[in-house]
Amino acid sequence: MLLKRLLLIAFLMVTPFVFVWGQTEQLTLDDCIQQALEHNQSLSLSKLQKETSISQAKSAQAIILPSVDLSLSGNYAGAFTPETITGIDSVVTSAGTVYYPSTQLTGNYGDLSWADRYSLSLSVSQNVYDGGRWWNTLKAASVSTDLAEVTFDQSRVNTVYLVKQAFYAYLGTARLREVYSEILKSAQYQHDLALERFKVGAASLNDTLRTRVGVERARLQIINSNKDLSARAKELNLILARPYDTPVALAEATWAAVKIPGYDEAWALAQSQSPEIRQLERNRELSDYNLKIAKSDYIPSVGLSVGYTNSANSPGDIVAKDNTSLSAGVRLNWNLFNGYRTKRNVEQRHIATRSADENLKYTVDQLKKDIAQTLLEMKDLQESLRISRIILDAAAQDYRLIQEQYRVGSASILDVIKITADYEDAKAGVIQAQYSLKLAEAKLDRFLGKQN
Repeated sequence: MLLKRLLLIAFLMVTPFVFVWGQTEQLTLDDCIQQALEHNQSLSLSKLQKETSISQAKSAQAIILPSVDLSLSGNYAGAFTPETITGIDSVVTSAGTVYYPSTQLTGNYGDLSWADRYSLSLSVSQNVYDGGRWWNTLKAASVSTDLAEVTFDQSRVNTVYLVKQAFYAYLGTARLREVYSEILKSAQYQHDLALERFKVGAASLNDTLRTRVGVERARLQIINSNKDLSARAKELNLILARPYDTPVALAEATWAAVKIPGYDEAWALAQSQSPEIRQLERNRELSDYNLKIAKSDYIPSVGLSVGYTNSANSPGDIVAKDNTSLSAGVRLNWNLFNGYRTKRNVEQRHIATRSADENLKYTVDQLKKDIAQTLLEMKDLQESLRISRIILDAAAQDYRLIQEQYRVGSASILDVIKITADYEDAKAGVIQAQYSLKLAEAKLDRFLGKQN
């Protein structure tokens, strides 16, 4: 009977869920962050969006460059040739009447005549003034390029935070499972001891039943922790862009003392490096330039153009000087009425600017609140961790003492169960406080815009 119980305990402890046979390499937090930054799908999409935005911004530079068009065409056309006759015309001069032959149309047409025709044209146009549209478009393009970079930085910050969150959640769950395994061993030992004492009349049937409940409760905790750990592993694999069923092996976190900055220091860091704030500031700048671009439609635009055309019956003659036609001109365009489209566009840009202002103000206020709350949370967790360790030290001593007392028969099984539960709860409390503090630190890093 005892052998069966031991085999069952061993089976529960080696059930595959995250720790895998044959895998010796353990990933550190830095390893996980590096993998996510290189392979995370969401971050890869964000990088492509950044490249697209930068390319679109660069295309705006075309607004200051001249437009050059070259056209070369050739065709073969046929026409009916009009019939003519040669007549005699005269003109009276001081020397007398002069007669000369002249060609006259008869009104009839002869046979269909076919001929080649080639033409060449080149035109160049340049915008000279458009009410500041081209200047503000270039400035907006520069801001858009910076905005694309900042948006990608924000995606990096979010990805790093997700990695830290999944990393610490996984390790915390794994540590709790170890505690539950220890609880199962202890509960099984107490149950076996109660059975032996019951056989010799030193314990009651109730003692064996109570210890059996402890064993089964510990088994249930392990089953639930296995399920939670499997879910944590899938979540981490998704962030690292790995197959969901890839075995996970993580190195234990380094438990250096968590430094909690003051609010002023934290807010100064957020102002200097938070991509979220810079992103909203760039959006505000962009809305200003878009408003100026919309207002430029009220102002006339001026442009210059030059052109060259030539046509001939053979390709070699389309560059001959006697067939050349040159042109140059100035274009003035001023829209006087377009159905209030310009007015409505300016109104919408005004609204977008005010919206960007309010969004920036709201986000800054929200970020200040989040930073203050997180700092307070970290201080509370730090104090909770200190108290939890004191409780654990006392509970460990009490646990060792009650085990010895029960072994010699000077303590009841109820005392053992209660003190054991207190001891295991104390161990779980330290683990939860440790990892909750690291999770809060990761959250603060995200608010401060840290990318590692």
